Amino acid sequence: MKEYKMTRRQFLKRTGMAAAATAATSAYLNTTEALASTEVPAPRPVGKYIQSEEWADGAVIETDLLIIGTGFAGLWAAITAADQGVKSIAVVDKGSIGNSSNASMTGGGTFFLHPGEDKMDWMKELVPISDYLSRQDMWDDQLTTSYSRMEKLKSWGLEYKDMIPMVAPRVSIDGFKHVALNGNPVWNGLTAGKAVTGMLRDQMQKRKGIRYFSKTMITRLLKQDGKIAGAVGVHRVNGKAAVFKAKAVIISTGQCSFRGQYAVTEIQTGDGYALAYNAGATMTNMEFLSFETVPGVYGEEGACLKGTFGCRLLNSENRDFMWDYNPKDGLGGPARITTRAMAKEVREGRGPIRMDQTTFTFTLLGQRIWRSMLIYTEWQKLNEYRLDDTGHDVTEKPEIFYVGSFGIIGAVKADIGCGTTIPGLYVAGITLSQDPGMIKGAESARAMWSGQKSAMSAADYISHAPDVKLDLDYAEAERKAALKPLGRTDGRTPNEILFKLQEIIFDYNVSILKNESRLRDALQKVIAIKESDLPVMTAADTHELIKYYETHNMVECAELYLRASLERRETRECHYREDYPETNNKEWLKWINLTKGADGQPVIALEAVPFDQYPIKPPKEV
Repeated sequence: MKEYKMTRRQFLKRTGMAAAATAATSAYLNTTEALASTEVPAPRPVGKYIQSEEWADGAVIETDLLIIGTGFAGLWAAITAADQGVKSIAVVDKGSIGNSSNASMTGGGTFFLHPGEDKMDWMKELVPISDYLSRQDMWDDQLTTSYSRMEKLKSWGLEYKDMIPMVAPRVSIDGFKHVALNGNPVWNGLTAGKAVTGMLRDQMQKRKGIRYFSKTMITRLLKQDGKIAGAVGVHRVNGKAAVFKAKAVIISTGQCSFRGQYAVTEIQTGDGYALAYNAGATMTNMEFLSFETVPGVYGEEGACLKGTFGCRLLNSENRDFMWDYNPKDGLGGPARITTRAMAKEVREGRGPIRMDQTTFTFTLLGQRIWRSMLIYTEWQKLNEYRLDDTGHDVTEKPEIFYVGSFGIIGAVKADIGCGTTIPGLYVAGITLSQDPGMIKGAESARAMWSGQKSAMSAADYISHAPDVKLDLDYAEAERKAALKPLGRTDGRTPNEILFKLQEIIFDYNVSILKNESRLRDALQKVIAIKESDLPVMTAADTHELIKYYETHNMVECAELYLRASLERRETRECHYREDYPETNNKEWLKWINLTKGADGQPVIALEAVPFDQYPIKPPKEV
């Protein structure tokens, strides 16, 4: 059996601390020892409580701008739109405003290009890691303007603490030399993603002209004469439905994880994807579904990083197999390589896979660093304390780990101003497709940039757009249609259909190790769900009505994912085709775009990446 022993010097180098190790190690160990015993503050409301408006069933709520979703992107969009002079803004979330987003549960780390740093150095690292399918125009604008957003965050009271106490204010990520992450945000006693959303909520509430509608699920966008005219929303508690009449709409919801097991994405059901697609917007990069390693009995974010801290993945033969798949970094490489290797080991009968956290390196030094880096990640640190309270020692013996769905990385195609092909419809955050890569801190950076950018574009559109002349008969018909399933008790429940869908999508041989026959078989099963199960799905009460729509959205996303996966006949990023195992730059430096056709079926179009307009060129042959 191949053994690999990591020296202390190699360990420090891989965690980005080699340069500072000589001077700081002693002080650092004392600091981390203190941090390990620091009590984490109890969970608290994020910022001021936002009172949601109530409406009568059948109400028509008029506004200039409707913002759907309140993570980093949606909150930033509301602030920017108000600052840009938009007089009437409606902010809608199917949960609590700013409290229930994916962003509020993350570590909140974001990268910003600091003064004196070379933008091209960053782009030379960011574009290749996504296998050259990046929107380089978006990266250029995002990096150019990023530090101004950091300065604004600081002026609002947000502070980014050192990523590694007394050693590093920022850390390099994903093996980058130049790209670095600012993490550990703190504001008003809050930490991590809650600090960022809390601060943005506070700033939003200081603006005038913003109305709030929480616990409201947007079920359909409304169009008039080919332009956005508003949306239909259903209250998830009282079941009342309303029409939102709006000149412009910004969708800033989460991705689609098919309610996977990964810690911070199980709430994401592709709502914004389905809204945009069914309204006629184009989807792109939908073939890329990302996975992460997850523990079997507790929650943990970023477990793939544990290889950097001295841990190993073992198969049933007790073999540290990751060096066979990634000779350079072992478990320290990208999540796509790790999860692909896990799937292959399980398929070959060498499962279950166990994470070995009993190594000398991890128990002596790695665990201290790991836990100290989580001190500002509120929910994760609370989870660590729960392990302590229950006496669960992760260093006692290797534990079973699985592969959990992080979500589809593709999303809605938009221009540099975050505008879609539908006039008046804009997308931001994860709902905007920028590239198919999974880069730590990239989603937060994209959310802040696109929230700001989409709001600026929407404000300009609103200033020139005529008043919306919404056909109220059409709007009322759509509103009633949204409530039509309510009360249906005979048929398949949303949970039954979801479990059926998960069995298809979460099969390693469909989602991670793809080939044409298995993808076609999975697609036929999803179409069967769409045609046979969805028409008889129950919605016994308002709670189940929301799940009814979420399930519809996930089935829609599953079909687009499988169709795009079939179309891309090569391997690229986290899309791995066993029947086309090589990356083919000659034929497949293209985006796969999907648009809903007149017959309701997806229409696929290929679009070559415009490298004649982009500074970073791919290798001529791969």
